[in-house]
Amino acid sequence: MKQPSPEELVEIAEELDDLEGDCDWTESYNLWCLVCAAQHCGLLPGVSVYQLMPLGRRDDFFLITVEVTPTIVLARAPIHWREIEPPGPGMGAEAISHLLARIGEECSKLLVAFHENAASRSNG
Repeated sequence: MKQPSPEELVEIAEELDDLEGDCDWTESYNLWCLVCAAQHCGLLPGVSVYQLMPLGRRDDFFLITVEVTPTIVLARAPIHWREIEPPGPGMGAEAISHLLARIGEECSKLLVAFHENAASRSNG
């Protein structure tokens, strides 16, 4: 998946301010807003993030899905926030860039696995 340019990061940060205000990125709660802001800038097409009801920090899981066609949606097993959380204080453009990169990596893995599976079925 395409990584945002510095200009796109600024635009995403501004869009996030409009949607959610200051995000400190200490939990996955704001990932949905991040994906919406990124999509507003043309990034992460077909990607959705679903918060799984956390009972505490230890239970902070979410799902990432990618729509391949209107009838095919790929999903990864639940991801724990610790797997993608930004290093350090987790604020600003660096945190946004880190999170978008990690979400993009997970989406790319899903798409590669899907296409490999499709290729093996057509060859088998």
